[in-house]
Amino acid sequence: MKKKYSAKIRVRYNETDQSGAVYFSNFFVWMDFAVAEFFRSLDIYDDLHEQSVSFVAGECSARYYAPARYHDLLDVSLEVKKLGNRTIAFVFEMFRGKEKLADGRILYIFTDSKRNKAVKVPKEVRKALDGGGFLD
Repeated sequence: MKKKYSAKIRVRYNETDQSGAVYFSNFFVWMDFAVAEFFRSLDIYDDLHEQSVSFVAGECSARYYAPARYHDLLDVSLEVKKLGNRTIAFVFEMFRGKEKLADGRILYIFTDSKRNKAVKVPKEVRKALDGGGFLD
């Protein structure tokens, strides 16, 4: 069974709107934050940047079930849905305790940040994901 990764997020005041609920776009910020922390946890994040490899969002979507509010502690979990030749797709779930607030999906494209061109998924990424139990 594939492993999931989880990051904790504390809702800050500036992330809420006039109604006191979190403004919807912040859920995408939190998903992206979880991905960065995930790659850091695999100890490959800095290596990718040194090689001028980055990953940019190509597609994203979210579904909301309940609002998050100021000072809530959220759990943002991710799972690698698919690893392609040049892409990686993640699915996310966001919870406040046991209450599911949202889920989402982001497809990232690996790129050479100097040339702004898509590149193949680096071998060390595949190795880290497979060795960490994050792939089927």
